[in-house]
Amino acid sequence: METYWDNVKDSWIWEELYRARNYRPAFEYGLIPGLAISALEQESPITLKHGKPDHEATDVAPKHHPIQYPKPDGVFSFDVPTSLHSYLHYWARVHTTTLSVICPFYPVQNEFVIGLGGLMVWNKSNTNHEHDQPAHLRLRDPEIPKLVNLPEYAGPESRYCPARVYE
Repeated sequence: METYWDNVKDSWIWEELYRARNYRPAFEYGLIPGLAISALEQESPITLKHGKPDHEATDVAPKHHPIQYPKPDGVFSFDVPTSLHSYLHYWARVHTTTLSVICPFYPVQNEFVIGLGGLMVWNKSNTNHEHDQPAHLRLRDPEIPKLVNLPEYAGPESRYCPARVYE
């Protein structure tokens, strides 16, 4: 069996990642040049270099103001649990074509639900997520979030995902 990276490089995933490789670095040149480069990027033979790593590009909190989002009204906007619950029910109703496959990169059989909205993986490993399960990421120094991230950067971990998956 080929290695993981060989499988990825021989798949559509690699082609898609290769075509999208310059999106983020293009915006190092500003908004307008970034949009232009991104529009033409898929045909570019050049790979742009990334600027600073994320940890060096993060400003301290006092330079920015928190975004004050309006509370969900229950008509046009909803809280996260309600939105997720509604979306999954919608997805299950609309996307009914399923294909069971063995994924070469993951040791459990998965069911891929294919529809016009995209691809969703239903894990058939018979596992579930418990809210209070132990963290799967291990910090070298568990005090850094309390001593540095929270006081200096206002806890950027809470904003990694716009859906507020991380707490």
